Amino acid sequence: MTDRLLERIAAITPNPLTTLVYTHPHMDHIKGSPRLVEAVRAQGRELRIIGSNQLVTAMDRYQQQLPRPTEVVPAPVGFFEFDGKRFKLATPVDVAHSTADSYVLFPDGVITFIDFVYANRMPLHDYSGVQNMTGYIEFLRPVAGEQWTFANTGHSNVSSPREVAMFLDYTKDLYDAWFEVIPENWGVPEYLRGKVKDDYIAV
Repeated sequence: MTDRLLERIAAITPNPLTTLVYTHPHMDHIKGSPRLVEAVRAQGRELRIIGSNQLVTAMDRYQQQLPRPTEVVPAPVGFFEFDGKRFKLATPVDVAHSTADSYVLFPDGVITFIDFVYANRMPLHDYSGVQNMTGYIEFLRPVAGEQWTFANTGHSNVSSPREVAMFLDYTKDLYDAWFEVIPENWGVPEYLRGKVKDDYIAV
């Protein structure tokens, strides 16, 4: 897997891989970092790893046996330099999809935020992977407010501001419907049964 990644990078640019940015502590995105560090070291270099101080706290909490960032950027907003350009690394909330979710805003109209919005499926599909739904929305609001054209959103997805706006609108509709229904129908026994006035309400 590491060899294939390095081969694909080499097919795009003659420049060596020098920098890795951690966006959040989920293992399906960062567990390959030890092999990447070793592969770069075998080429005679040390890999530069960037992450927020909030991410370091999360890695320690989860006792992840992975390379720690060599450069720690302060949350909620910090910056780092790469190839003579300035990149923004923002960690706007404590818990959203995961603890320590960050987005990276590139100087050329590209943004990276992983596991939030996918252009090829409806927003409801992704709610199941959310640790904090309020934080999820509060993370996407500053993303929507940034100036960008294309997003790398993980798992081979490329998205646009339109997908983020649709996600926020869709979620607002769900919240609006919920708060229209719940004041007249709230009751702990009914809530626990999931049945109110012969209608089922999904939480």
